[in-house]
Amino acid sequence: MIRRPGTGARGAACTAAALACLGCADARTSLRVVSPLDPEVLEWAEAAFEAEHPDLDILWSAATTGDARERLAGGDVDVWWGAPSWALARAASEGALRSPTPVPAWAAVLPAGMGDPEGLWLPTLADPLVLAFNPDSLSRGRAPRDWIDLLHPRWAGVIAWPDANATESGAAIVGTHVLVDGAQTGDTLAGLDWMGRVDRNVRDYLPDDRAVARRVMEGFASVAPLPLSVAERYRAAGRSLDYRIPESPTPAIVRGAAIGASTIHPDAAAMFLTWLGAPEQVRTMAERFALAPADPVRVTAPPGSALAILLAGLRYEIVPAGALAAGLEVWVDRWRTAVQGRAPRVSSRTPRAAPPAPSEVRSLSRSVAG
Repeated sequence: MIRRPGTGARGAACTAAALACLGCADARTSLRVVSPLDPEVLEWAEAAFEAEHPDLDILWSAATTGDARERLAGGDVDVWWGAPSWALARAASEGALRSPTPVPAWAAVLPAGMGDPEGLWLPTLADPLVLAFNPDSLSRGRAPRDWIDLLHPRWAGVIAWPDANATESGAAIVGTHVLVDGAQTGDTLAGLDWMGRVDRNVRDYLPDDRAVARRVMEGFASVAPLPLSVAERYRAAGRSLDYRIPESPTPAIVRGAAIGASTIHPDAAAMFLTWLGAPEQVRTMAERFALAPADPVRVTAPPGSALAILLAGLRYEIVPAGALAAGLEVWVDRWRTAVQGRAPRVSSRTPRAAPPAPSEVRSLSRSVAG
């Protein structure tokens, strides 16, 4: 973690102590890690990695995709971790990344089409989209089971949706549907047609995933697509939100790790990438933070455990990151004008149902697959 000295007498004392130990601090190799992941994930990774590698010091900082790319261009990044696949693919095409040496063994067994063909970035995590609902107003048996269910008239005006202009989840839905539906039909815009049909039932588009979750929990919407990590965080906290994993392959935000082209610590950075993708770390991130592995087949879990149930239910749509990087901006713009902007939204000031009652904390070990 980035450490900043305090102020006042205590801060001066701390600074003096730090200066006195400068020789000790200089003995460690510092790795500058930028990431959009939640602080608790980064703090865990920092502590766990440094415990195994006491000669290395992880200095992480939160960074959006735009921030990270600026820092890469300025040579101020050793490792970029947690970025979506399309952002990493774009950075690779711009020469901002370098391959780890040696390439981690786990990267050699990833499914075809996942990751960079030259190994300039490596997929480590996935955040699949699930169908969230408010269990206080909608029973699990009546909640949508799959994406196609969202077209039914019963969901008219009760769906909240992540804005593809502002959220990675919304952009992932657009990009995945355009590529998958286009490949199946030969029509690049077939995916936008599907989203146009869903739009008839959408109450409003929201600028971040937490706002989408709040719409559901507060009773303003009954159903919404959310990243698994977000939905599980609220469900595990006993909030009025549950979810189903779609029965068909679902869009997912594949997140990876890469080494900045200008790093002066390539060996240490490669060591960190190797550690991030190892089965032990991937399993821990799935269990503690509901961040699924990029390739669920690589991770084993005790039979009947919550993780085993989760992994058995997950199926992603794997789409080429290079194609997403090349076309996503255009597709999202088409979605904005042809889908999002074509009809007025339902007023968001009045809940569709009575405000939900507080729900009791439920066990983390129950099935999440349906």
